This record gives sequence, structure tokens and C-alpha cells, in this order.
Amino acid sequence: MTRWLRGVGLVCIVLVAGCGDPYASEPRESSPRQSATTTVAPAVMSPTPTAGDVGPSAVAPEPPRVGVDARATRSPAALARAYTLLGINWDWRTIVAQLERAQRLAVGSMEDDLVETTEIARTDESLKRDRAGSRGHVMSLTVKGTGSTRRVVVVTREQRLRDGRGQLERQLTKVYAGKLRLTAAGWRVLDWDLEP
Repeated sequence: MTRWLRGVGLVCIVLVAGCGDPYASEPRESSPRQSATTTVAPAVMSPTPTAGDVGPSAVAPEPPRVGVDARATRSPAALARAYTLLGINWDWRTIVAQLERAQRLAVGSMEDDLVETTEIARTDESLKRDRAGSRGHVMSLTVKGTGSTRRVVVVTREQRLRDGRGQLERQLTKVYAGKLRLTAAGWRVLDWDLEP
């Protein structure tokens, strides 16, 4: 499980998102000031607002939908890009669906870790309470090796979301290293880690 959590930065995000007041019975009000956020995806209609939503401006746009289809598994580069985007573009409403999509791109112990992480995310109330999320994009991607196993290095720019908005801190540059394997169903993620 720790590989996936490190791989998509969930450990940091969930810990930061879970640092809110655990005794608060009411959802926090958003600040009247609008903070500047940078999103990769165009704004789309959000699902029906919940009691914690202040209004349309308080709801972050949904992350881009990354379909898990045959195109994502045709090449190591396509797989690495799709898997990375699933891991860095999520919010409290979509994390379970994103993890389920990532499961279909993984194999072996990596897939097992994702199943376990999905169950944790499904029951973690702090994600919804703090309206946690992440947005980002792939800056560069390198594939090395030949044959049925390849190594990839992916560099991303990411921004954490809290209360459905981008944090005031600057966007973070992160580096992920992964190992991919060619299977009968196409390329799959075998291992994925966030580099120090």
C-alpha cells in the first residue's frame, strides 16, 4: 500500500487534509476572498452541491477524466501518462473512481495495494470534510529499456486542494519512477514510487 500512497502523493495530501479540527461538527465556511487557482481541466458542471458547499465558486472543477481504455495500455509512454494523471488529478468526490481506474492499469502487488487504498479512501471522512484534492500536469516523461519490462521517470507540477481550492503555496514539482510490464492485456504498472 505504501508504494501507491507515495506514488501519487496521497500520504502528504491525506495527512495535510486530515489536520483540520477533528471536533468541528459543522463544515468550515470558506473565506470571502477568492484565491487564485490554476487548474488543468476546463471547468465542468459539478455534481449537486452538498451542505458544506458555499456556492458555485466554492466547488473546485472536477479533475479531467482519464479513460482507461486500450489506448492507455498500447505503449509504455501512454500508460505512464494515464497512470500519472489519474494519481495527480483527483478530489474528494472522485478519488475512489480514480483509484478504481488505476487498478485496471496495474498488475500484481501494485494492483493489490490499489484495492486496499481504494477501500481506505472510500471510508475516509476527512477527504470529504476537508474537500481535499490535487491538480497537476505532466511536464516530462522518459521511458527506458527494451523488451517486456520498461522503466519510466515522470516529472509533474502539482497543486494540493483544500476546501475545494488550490493552496496558497506554490505548485510543487515531483518526480515519479515506475516499472511497467507488457502483459497479454497490454502494458501495466508493476511498481510506482515518488522520488525524494
